Amino acid sequence: MQEEGITVYGQRSDGREEHERNIHSVLQHKPQLLMDNGADLTRTLIQNYGVGDLIGSTEETITGANLLREDLKSQISVPIIVINDSALKQIIETEHGVGQTIVEGFMRTTNLIVPTRRFVIIGYGTCGPLQDGRMQ
Repeated sequence: MQEEGITVYGQRSDGREEHERNIHSVLQHKPQLLMDNGADLTRTLIQNYGVGDLIGSTEETITGANLLREDLKSQISVPIIVINDSALKQIIETEHGVGQTIVEGFMRTTNLIVPTRRFVIIGYGTCGPLQDGRMQ
């Protein structure tokens, strides 16, 4: 990304202090849209800078969505799209992606071809909230 002229704050090896410093560096640019994962960026913006020019945000995780809904609800005045609330995500990722990824991960880890073996798999299937909000 840096080769394309995009400013990058943070590295995989960053500790908590560096992570927080990077969040503040990003927010100094006064973003209008946020794509967040874990609500750190959105929470820091709301608590330290106010909503300002923010038009809206996305949140990827259930944990981040819960934090925003429970702890910051009264302070949020812009739309935040929670990706995990999407029915399409539940259908595609949860029902097809997660389960298949487990099987593929097993085959790569063990170097075994699953179609030629017999297995008992316990707990395989969809995960996450059901349509009525209960967890499976």
